[in-house]
Amino acid sequence: GSDYVDDVPVTDGDFIYKNENKTEIIGLSEDGQKTMDLVFPERVTKISNIYIGSDSLIQTVYFINLEVEVENISFANSGVETIENLPTTLTTIPDNFLNGCYRLKTVGDTTGVITIPDYITEIGSGAFSGCTSMTTVNLNNVTSIGDYAFQGCEKLTSITWDKAETIGNGSFFGAGFTELTLPDSVTEIGGLSFFRCVNLTTININNVETVGEKSFDGCTALTDFTANKDFSVVKPETEAEAFDGLFDENATITLHIQKNSAYAEFLNNNPNSNFTVVY
Repeated sequence: GSDYVDDVPVTDGDFIYKNENKTEIIGLSEDGQKTMDLVFPERVTKISNIYIGSDSLIQTVYFINLEVEVENISFANSGVETIENLPTTLTTIPDNFLNGCYRLKTVGDTTGVITIPDYITEIGSGAFSGCTSMTTVNLNNVTSIGDYAFQGCEKLTSITWDKAETIGNGSFFGAGFTELTLPDSVTEIGGLSFFRCVNLTTININNVETVGEKSFDGCTALTDFTANKDFSVVKPETEAEAFDGLFDENATITLHIQKNSAYAEFLNNNPNSNFTVVY
């Protein structure tokens, strides 16, 4: 092929085509796994069954036709570092889309930032799990963050997420935040959602009304927690008290919580000398 993008040649041999006019890609060839720059050509209207082997050399991915239809496409467990842009036909980042991409740092046109485009409103389960190089995420219009979506993103310290409403189970398990203020729009967070965020010192859950079990357990550095509403904790499967294990029992925390709230009542009945309650 003679197409070029940013002086990167597009090679027809990188793909397996369904049809002679080469408008539909149904897989990557062996050569495609060995290229460092994977460029989906402009004439292509549908891409399906793209799976990157863990021994693939691909580092940068370009979609030239942004209106291309995509189906069963995943870069999981690959060495991909940059995705230049994402098709406008995606409204969700698919489940496990970039799971285990330990080199991934950039999606979009700002180097070092994962920028989720405006037309995407949902992050699928495990979509960025294990992306251990990622530092900064801008979720723009995303309202829903799937289970374990950013699990193990240990360098993730900065997130912009003004439209977020629901945060799934384990979604930021082991993330690198030092401070966390949930947007006003978030009313529900899943179990283990910020479990083992070992650098987290300050949390404000703002308007959250429902918290999953053990959401902040393992946050050993936590010193300050604020809740602006009376919140309930989803009852665990066991017969245990739902508020048990919400925080790490060894953390020394000042809790700014609502007087007469369910959690305040629980602490009255179950005092913890590491916790200071401020109303």
